[in-house]
Amino acid sequence: MPDLEKKNEVINEDNKELDNKEGQNKEEKKEETTFTQSEVDKAISKALKTREAKLTEDFNNKLEDKIQNAIKENKRLSELSEDDKATEEMNNRIKELETRELKIKNLELKNDLIKELNTYNITPDAADIIIAGSNDTETVFNNLKQFNDILDKAVTARIEGLKKDNEFKPGSGSQKGIGLKEFKEMSVNDQMKLYRENISLYNKLSKELKKTIMN
Repeated sequence: MPDLEKKNEVINEDNKELDNKEGQNKEEKKEETTFTQSEVDKAISKALKTREAKLTEDFNNKLEDKIQNAIKENKRLSELSEDDKATEEMNNRIKELETRELKIKNLELKNDLIKELNTYNITPDAADIIIAGSNDTETVFNNLKQFNDILDKAVTARIEGLKKDNEFKPGSGSQKGIGLKEFKEMSVNDQMKLYRENISLYNKLSKELKKTIMN
């Protein structure tokens, strides 16, 4: 009987512990914040209204600045004499013509440069890099020459590097001088190069190498 009572006590304690845990879980669930769809919609609507108000404020400020600047300009013009007004109007027209001519000149310069790039086999995309904001024809074409020289040096260095990587190192470099000893010393890349350039010699040396390994 004492053993049974002890077991009952243990079971009761376990049940109490489980009840406590369930109670804690329920309290934690109650503490979790939940939002209804209506609350979510209200939050989104509020954020949109705030953003709209900010954009409206910025627009109104910029508009007010433009209005004030226009008022000041009108006042300034009203204080000018007729001769001063005519002179200023002429100067403004001259500036507009100069700006338009500069745009046309830059477009023509770019077109001429692209034609020249084609003679150098350089992509037209390089035009903007070579022009680099300059509108002077001599400067731009000097830039082209320098660009082409740099490009040639880079290409030449790359080609020389590839030649060095692909050249045969054993013997004198001539396929006629390649024997079994040289074939053994070749790297896999060199053997594959020999295979591409002289398959009969490659097969001959491969067979001889297999024989030496088997023996």
